[in-house]
Amino acid sequence: MATRNEPRPSDWVESIEKVPIQWAVPDYVARGYVTLLAAPRNAGKTMCAVWLSTEAANVTGLRVWMNSLEDDLAAVLKPRFDAAGATISRQIRLTANNWRLPADLKRIEMELELHKAGGMPDDMLVLDSIQQHIVRPYAHAPAQESISGLLKLARTYNLAVILIGHTTRGKHASVEAMIAGSSVLQNLSKSIYVFGPEPTAATRAPTAAEDGLVVPDEDEGGEGNPRFVMACERMGIAPKPTSILFERLTVHDEVTGRGEPFLKYLGPSSASARDVIDEAKTDDRDSDDAGKTAQSAMWIAETLGVKGPMPTREFAAMAKADGSWHSKNTFDRARKLAGVQSGKRGRVGYVWLRGQEPPA
Repeated sequence: MATRNEPRPSDWVESIEKVPIQWAVPDYVARGYVTLLAAPRNAGKTMCAVWLSTEAANVTGLRVWMNSLEDDLAAVLKPRFDAAGATISRQIRLTANNWRLPADLKRIEMELELHKAGGMPDDMLVLDSIQQHIVRPYAHAPAQESISGLLKLARTYNLAVILIGHTTRGKHASVEAMIAGSSVLQNLSKSIYVFGPEPTAATRAPTAAEDGLVVPDEDEGGEGNPRFVMACERMGIAPKPTSILFERLTVHDEVTGRGEPFLKYLGPSSASARDVIDEAKTDDRDSDDAGKTAQSAMWIAETLGVKGPMPTREFAAMAKADGSWHSKNTFDRARKLAGVQSGKRGRVGYVWLRGQEPPA
């Protein structure tokens, strides 16, 4: 029997009933198709997957099923979903099934059927990462069988399937060629997005500043939080959507005892997928800059340990004067390593160490 998205081969064009595209995340992630989201390693792809899942659940009212072979469910994903505001009960299902595709496609289908029979059908399926799910992601045959099987499930169950993948740092002629794995993964994905650091030349939206969040005061300190962009490289079923600009914030979790990161939507960005890829290649978070990061973190811990909470602007100026400011990215990582918290008190931005009393 033909599904809604797959008319019978013998249908004449005049006999086919037109239907609108159904969206899991309006204008960005469509149901009945496979969407590929790729990011450099350690660039925050899990945060982006959490944001997309939360949007589908909270905004669109759908049921999301994420199977992660990359992050611990209780120690990483649950806190991040809480930080992102995924508050609707029984809307998001988290599993860590050791699926190996294409062999386990049937297992996925059986579970989809069980969820449907139990009155809680899935609307969106997220696999993180696709490189961990496919037995040989760089080999054409298993990659093609896997992606074709997932596409069939998407059509049969009207699912939005999101594959989370990695990009490479090598030189390639196209953005799609920079996504790790066989080219068939990109060829059969209807939509492709790239997520990564905000390109410096992109149009910037105002920074977020909300009471209770760990938010550096950009007006006072001049630095703000790290920003990221999700940019569409290909959209095969609708106009290419506008790139999205995010700010990475953190909120303290009483159970984990740390600041849990999440993405806050800021608005549109002028950055293209190529811009994001090029910026990621120059981003130094995975370089041998670890020594500078550690040195800055020690300076931060000693300075704030002695002086206590400080205005953000004064703190940044002191770091530069003392030679502990190597770059914005390095210093941002050092702040996180040292356990710095930040926020506004009145119109002034402050920073302090976790465990210290924030300024009154």
